Amino acid sequence: MLRFLKPGKVESDVEAEFAHEFIRNHGRFAYLPIIATGPNACCLHYVANSTVCRKGEMLLLDVAASYTNYNADMTRTIPVSGRFTRRQRQVYNAVLRILRAQIAGLCPGKKWKDWQKEAEALVERELVNLGLLTTREIKRQDPTNPP
Repeated sequence: MLRFLKPGKVESDVEAEFAHEFIRNHGRFAYLPIIATGPNACCLHYVANSTVCRKGEMLLLDVAASYTNYNADMTRTIPVSGRFTRRQRQVYNAVLRILRAQIAGLCPGKKWKDWQKEAEALVERELVNLGLLTTREIKRQDPTNPP
């Protein structure tokens, strides 16, 4: 898909490419694929897949193949032009740091609620580092009354 995608492709072109590969390998979609570029990626369960992919945008892929009664889900966000912008790379790396820290922090005996609190603290730290949240805003949060 990384070689196939380029600015000017329509979300449905990407869907068709997945369908082609799935059918060629005797599979099918396990569910309606979500292939969303730009603002469409913010719509929960977007399935129109009808917008042109543009340079500088990210493409959200939530696609699952079904093959011999086995479903395999894949969710990724990739740059339409093949390269991240500086800001996209910063966000990507922040998410990757959180993922890796949470995987490393998962161990036998750890309670889910403690693991969740660690994740929330990591997310807060990364959001502050990205300039999307301030420590003051974090301190003013009321967990019993979320926004």
